[in-house]
Amino acid sequence: MLTDRAMSSLSFLRTMSVRWVVAWLLWALICAAVALRLYFASTGGPAPCRIGQICAPIQHVVIMDKENRSFDSMFGTFPGADGSRTFIGPDGLKHPLTHQIDYLFNDVVHTPEATHLARDGGKMDKFWHIPGAIQNGADMADSQFYQSDIPNYWAYAKRFTLDDRFFSNILGPSFPNHLYSVSGQGANIDSNPPMYGSWESERWGCDAPSRTRVEQRAGNGATRQVYPCFNYQTLADELDAQRISWKYYAPAQNQSGYVWSTLDAIRHIRFGADWQTHVVHHTKFATDALAGKLPKVSWLVEPGPVSDHPPASICAGENWTVRQINAIMRNPQEWAHTIIILTWDDFGGFYDHVNPPAGRNAQIGYGFRVPAIIISPYSRPGFVDHTTYSFSSMLKLVERWLHLPPLTRLDGRSHDLSNSLDFSRKPAPPLLLRQRQCPNQVSLASSNRIPLATLTSVQSNGNQRTLAVNLNLTGPATFALAPTTKLFATPWAPITPAELIAGDSLRAFGQPDSRTGGVYDLWYVRDLDEKRAVSRGTVTSIDQVHDRMVLRQTYASGTVTVNVGPHAAITGSNGAPLSFTNIAVGADMVVHGILNTRTSTYVDVQTLFQRNVTTGRAGT
Repeated sequence: MLTDRAMSSLSFLRTMSVRWVVAWLLWALICAAVALRLYFASTGGPAPCRIGQICAPIQHVVIMDKENRSFDSMFGTFPGADGSRTFIGPDGLKHPLTHQIDYLFNDVVHTPEATHLARDGGKMDKFWHIPGAIQNGADMADSQFYQSDIPNYWAYAKRFTLDDRFFSNILGPSFPNHLYSVSGQGANIDSNPPMYGSWESERWGCDAPSRTRVEQRAGNGATRQVYPCFNYQTLADELDAQRISWKYYAPAQNQSGYVWSTLDAIRHIRFGADWQTHVVHHTKFATDALAGKLPKVSWLVEPGPVSDHPPASICAGENWTVRQINAIMRNPQEWAHTIIILTWDDFGGFYDHVNPPAGRNAQIGYGFRVPAIIISPYSRPGFVDHTTYSFSSMLKLVERWLHLPPLTRLDGRSHDLSNSLDFSRKPAPPLLLRQRQCPNQVSLASSNRIPLATLTSVQSNGNQRTLAVNLNLTGPATFALAPTTKLFATPWAPITPAELIAGDSLRAFGQPDSRTGGVYDLWYVRDLDEKRAVSRGTVTSIDQVHDRMVLRQTYASGTVTVNVGPHAAITGSNGAPLSFTNIAVGADMVVHGILNTRTSTYVDVQTLFQRNVTTGRAGT
């Protein structure tokens, strides 16, 4: 049994032990804090965390790369964003953007040629001219969704951070832009590989058929065709070198969306060990997220029907996106340490009003703006970030976070998305969204579409010209032509009212006159029966009174009537100018101009070339 003295000594030792432990713990905490501050200072990192800095809570970055949408087509009406509700039409005036429906009939062309055509030297006024823009009479290139059409995408943008100066890297389509999302470079490629089969069977990268070529465009504009398989370094290689976990979640071969599995275009990955261990099926993403097994860096690519790529339903694509993000948010540990970058790979042929900045290779980049939403507990809530970003900024974010060197000069000089983040704020709770019931596929309807019309007559009343027409399924109507109204043959050759012929089919764009029933104020109109053409034939008759002749066509059946106006340039075989009176029956003529295919009549002639005269004389 212990004595009182022994008990007193033991109590003293216990008190001293507790004090020693407390003091030791305080000292350890102080040392850890100092060490952490010194570590961040030595690596250029944040101490303490502030807006614009990337901090310790982050353990996962997820890059979700969807398809083919411009910023204005999705967020042009978003409060506080640099968006547009109008576009510049063929008449040079601003008009309301068409309301885009959930399904389209076709993809809008977004090749390099279409992109440069739409950009028009920076004026951003020729999107309506892109092949595929006009679908069922509606201008779908100059169209946009409303909040009610994509409510969940808007919900993410409102709760988290929307970037409105996020540019694609290439003035072109998917393939080169996806390359930038993994490597910060694209070998100066500006085109997709050609399609040889269905979306399910298609292969673009190192698996592509041997005859496959893509366009490589140098800074001086020179082009050459190369096989779409490359061997430069990617962010995945840098992660491998540091033994940092990563996965590329994508559709497998012979599945829709495999063409966007971009690491297939990197030879040493496609035919190396990483292809088996790190490139995995896209369906595993939600499973890994729910199980708390996401790697440090993830890329997520989706199948075609849920990619947002026209003509697929954007509602279906939005629902798929919600399922993936909900999987992260349903795991509190994953959500608490994750940054999701939700973006789209190119403009898809859709209008955007912001002229992109020039890249190092001004021939191909930067491309048009695409939406980007930064979704994280540390996003700046309800904030629109006006910082200039691109796909290279996603790499810069990862490089700065993981202390990796830049892959290229481009990502080294890019902004890193950190202005969209704020680690000093209380982490935001998850935003679990419900999937929507998607609409059935419907026919196109737009605010600027007028039913197909048949021309009855062209009328003049002083300075006001009108077209009397019959609207399909509607009846008689009047098209009012303003001084700014543009008239075109198909697709976009300018014509005048005098070149319209009664009975022609007209596709008009404009709006009803609010003051007069049955009258439409037109922005522009296309004569579907007239087109730019070239014909060669032998003169069979000449009408000198009306400056008209008839040709028996050399390379087509039948005859064409040629109305030779005062502005037609007529030349002989020796290049010398001729007058209409010099042309004789039997002459071999080549005519360039606007042909009315319904009546086989040239309504406007730009040039007439007389190859030779075989026989005959002028007639009436």
